[in-house]
Amino acid sequence: VIEPVGDEAEASIRIGGYRDLSGHVRRKLDQFTLKRSFSLASIAVVIGGLFLFVAPLDNYLVTRRLRRPLLGWLTFSTVAVACSVALIAAARPVAINPQSASSGQSSSAATPLALARMNSMEFLDVDLATGLSRLHRWGFVYSHHAATVSLKSSPTPLLADWLTETDHFLLAPFGYPGRDLGGIQIETNAAPQTVSIRASQRGSRADAFESLIDQSPLLPRSSKSIAVSVQASCDSAVESLQMQAGTELLQGQLKNPFPADLLDGMLIYQNWVYFLPSRFPVGGIISNLDTLRQKNFRWQLSRQRALESSSEGESWNVIDVESTQRLAEMLMFHESAGGVRYTSLQHEILGDLDFSHLLNADRAFLVGRVAQPWTEITMNDQLLSGESLSMVRGVWPVRPAKSSLTGSTIIDD
Repeated sequence: VIEPVGDEAEASIRIGGYRDLSGHVRRKLDQFTLKRSFSLASIAVVIGGLFLFVAPLDNYLVTRRLRRPLLGWLTFSTVAVACSVALIAAARPVAINPQSASSGQSSSAATPLALARMNSMEFLDVDLATGLSRLHRWGFVYSHHAATVSLKSSPTPLLADWLTETDHFLLAPFGYPGRDLGGIQIETNAAPQTVSIRASQRGSRADAFESLIDQSPLLPRSSKSIAVSVQASCDSAVESLQMQAGTELLQGQLKNPFPADLLDGMLIYQNWVYFLPSRFPVGGIISNLDTLRQKNFRWQLSRQRALESSSEGESWNVIDVESTQRLAEMLMFHESAGGVRYTSLQHEILGDLDFSHLLNADRAFLVGRVAQPWTEITMNDQLLSGESLSMVRGVWPVRPAKSSLTGSTIIDD
């Protein structure tokens, strides 16, 4: 059990309903454009309007004007049924499967799988010196209809070709509503889920794995939290980056070591961040790091900008963050941004993603997103669609600078 620390964590519960940064992630991922959302205020207005409409109708029109009180049973039932039909129609999904739309199939007649979606965030961490890697993907599966399904996860061909050895590949339920994640705690008598892991052969390779959650119940218009965890080794060999003598800056060239284009990439070393081109292609080379725009890394995390006589940062909104990528950056470097003092949220449940403690070591981080996910989730052998963010973070070794006069190594204390 994680206890809140300080007034910041308690304030986050009062404002957002959760005290951990993972609760903010849940709030972001557990929103589906397919599902129509109604606020508590709008529901209260509908109920209040129903009472205001029924009472004058029965009292004024039926009782006083028509003088037939028994007719009120018919008018009340008619209004109640009409409102129920209107509310059911308003709860229909916003969009349907494109194939269903092209064939003229209505949303009410769409299959349960056509109205299923998954939103997720995915992090692939790679030690570029040794090739050791790990992956964590957290997502929410939404079903518009009640169903019992089988969920399966497997690496995409891009990741499978890059991996040389897989230690484990696990798909399992992850997280339940509570003070840390937020949400409403509901006890159910659903049947227990069976989680099984089985190896599958992909061509001549027997080291690619898939994981299955079998016979998982999905309630109507509800979502289920699942996560993928992978530990593996990949084909990676890079040369160490080098520090500039007498500074904390890097020098030399940089090559994209990943098997996918790096989008909106950053190279982070100690207190500095280097902004890469918006698309850093596979095998692309930046010949000189000095040509890249640089900024203080903590200022980048807090979106801080310098003014004439001071500086101004963007405060963290506990309720919402428009950019999913900024939320991912905070998960990866929460303490560097100030931790609880900045976000008013703890970072315990997904705290393994925070590499802030490694920024002072002789390591640099190459961070960015990729266009396609590293893993894929299927429901009854059909690929789930939805909004996803896939990040990759490479840990790059850095060697100290050598003095051009004596050839000795300069170590910055």
